[in-house]
Amino acid sequence: MTFRVTTAVAYAAKSTEDKHGSIPTQLEDCRALAERHGWSVVDEFCDAGFSAYKGNRGPGLAQAKERAIRSAPCVLVVQDLDRLARGAGDAPGAADHLGELFFALRRQGVTLWSVRTGEVDSLRAVLEGERGYSESERKSTAVRAGLKRRAERGQPVGAIPEGYCVEGSIDANGRAHTERVIDSERRAIVDRIMDSVEAGHAFGEIARALNLDGLRTRRGKRWTARPVRHIVLNEDYTGATGYPRLIDPDRWQRIVAGVRSGRPRTGRRPAAAYLLKGVGFCGLCGGPLYVRPLAAGRFYVCANVRQATGLCHALRFPADAVRAASSTTSSSSSRTWSTGSPSAQPNRTSSGTDSRRLSSSRGRNCGRSPCAPNAPASSTRSSSTPAMISHPRRCAQPPTWSGTPTASERR
Repeated sequence: MTFRVTTAVAYAAKSTEDKHGSIPTQLEDCRALAERHGWSVVDEFCDAGFSAYKGNRGPGLAQAKERAIRSAPCVLVVQDLDRLARGAGDAPGAADHLGELFFALRRQGVTLWSVRTGEVDSLRAVLEGERGYSESERKSTAVRAGLKRRAERGQPVGAIPEGYCVEGSIDANGRAHTERVIDSERRAIVDRIMDSVEAGHAFGEIARALNLDGLRTRRGKRWTARPVRHIVLNEDYTGATGYPRLIDPDRWQRIVAGVRSGRPRTGRRPAAAYLLKGVGFCGLCGGPLYVRPLAAGRFYVCANVRQATGLCHALRFPADAVRAASSTTSSSSSRTWSTGSPSAQPNRTSSGTDSRRLSSSRGRNCGRSPCAPNAPASSTRSSSTPAMISHPRRCAQPPTWSGTPTASERR
């Protein structure tokens, strides 16, 4: 039995950031095709910055397929078939081949159409899939060869370091050229970092100072010790890799030698599993929680405190108490914890053991499930997990520990 298709879902995609408005144009073409065939476009989806050759498209395509299946019989409309897939589909983990996508959707009553080729059958799906993959493979090979030739000529390649920018120009023959030049505004950050390291300041200390002055990285993120270290150890600033020189090579060598002689570098130990991994967040800044082993035991600490970003001053709190609370009766789900309370430390009794008595904070709870003290069991988190840690931005009332912290716990 054949059903007449009356609904359509439009999808558009761009492998990189859509700086020139390609996605709106694609969707406009899809709407025009649907109008010509009398289809009602029930929804539109798009992806930007997701390659269909190196991997599958982003969440927009997944949502488009799901919506089309729910509306079946339905048409999934794109401007060109390579907007859907460009992969080979020949190995586990490889990007999807267009043929795979075609047959999976056809089983669900969804037909593929493109503005360029019209309705897609099985033969066209396979051929267009091979064409898209071959074209992407050819472009990738040409780009790699071009980057290699550029490096052989002594020109810079790769990501642009902090303190530089790209400047374009047109030569006498009308050909476009790009050149990596010093960014007059951002170079001050590089100079400041180099001066600070040379003066003996630690990476974390420099990151805190930059954050407190309202400065952010090129991508608008907060500074941490890692990007500061990357800048200090980057040879591009000496001019040896084709970039304009920002620092004298001899001075850079002295700075790097001082950094590398400060403390022996060892391999990082595997991260230990802990109860609140991936679900625990700071009650003050919303940063994820980590466990830090100390002489007094294991303590949860905010990521911003751990990385010394200067964006949070929350105190640590004992991890063993959280585990103990999670293993007790379900009534412990009505207790809230916060890293932001200055008194959030255990009370040491005369016998030397920790008396961990928590006071509930029901009065100012936001009341929104699952933040509410009596959250339903249908919540995605365990009913014994402290509520405030999972949803710090929704709850504002911190609890307090009864008792006075010892000297070692105040540290």
